[in-house]
Formats: sequence, structure tokens, C-alpha cells
Amino acid sequence: MNKVLKVGFLAAVALIGSMPAATAAGQPWACQYTADAGLRWENGSWKATNFREGQPFVLVQDGDLLTRKSVSTALTGDDRSHILIRCRWNEGLVFCRDTLGTSLVFSPTTGQGGLSLILGATQNNPEQRDTVHVKHFICQKY
Repeated sequence: MNKVLKVGFLAAVALIGSMPAATAAGQPWACQYTADAGLRWENGSWKATNFREGQPFVLVQDGDLLTRKSVSTALTGDDRSHILIRCRWNEGLVFCRDTLGTSLVFSPTTGQGGLSLILGATQNNPEQRDTVHVKHFICQKY
């Protein structure tokens, strides 16, 4: 495992230690983004680009699903679990989405997942639009 991933996992493990006891019943996963690519709006058109990978995060598996709080943190970088997030289980994968066009797919079998942020694709402002991202991440049970 390369140095960046090791540092990411250590940071995620530190986050787990600070999690409230209520999540202890679930299975925590220390996760790190490995790639982040997408589109940015520049001079009136979309340009393909790579983005810097995000901060490590923790997903908490609760039965077949993931906790809303842990998905919220993965989607936004902080706890916005007041935003409606729905998760479902289908053929070994967990699918989660919020009402703002962000989706997360996770495989507890492989410990891999992806996240997409696509709301910017629907905006019609010729001057500025939100970026469109697709991110890959890997996780390890803790």
C-alpha cells in the first residue's frame, strides 16, 4: 500500500476513535479516495479534468446498509444527515443517494466504491456551473 493510502487510513482510523459509541454496533470501514475526475465549466464549455482526491472518511455498515450519517460525511465532507439520503441493497451492493444529485455505490465484498456528483450538469448559467465529479474509493474494515 502506498504512503498516501497509509496516511489516509491512519487518519480515518483516528476518526473512528472519535466516533460516538452509538455507531460501535455497526461495522466501520476506513476509506480513501484513489481517483477523482470530471468536468469543470470554463469559458462557456465543459473541460475534462482531474481533481485532487478528497479527505479520508469512514463508512459505517449497519446490517446490509450504511448509516445515513456516515454516507452524509462521505458525500459532503461533514454531517449533513438532515438532507434526505436513501440507501438500498441490491445484489451485494449498497446504493445511496441524496436529493441534490449525489450518489454513492459501495461493495462490502470488495471494499471498493464510487461517488458521483452530477447536479452541475443540470445548471443553465452560462457564466458558472458546479463541477461534475466521479470518484473511486477503497475501504478497509476496522
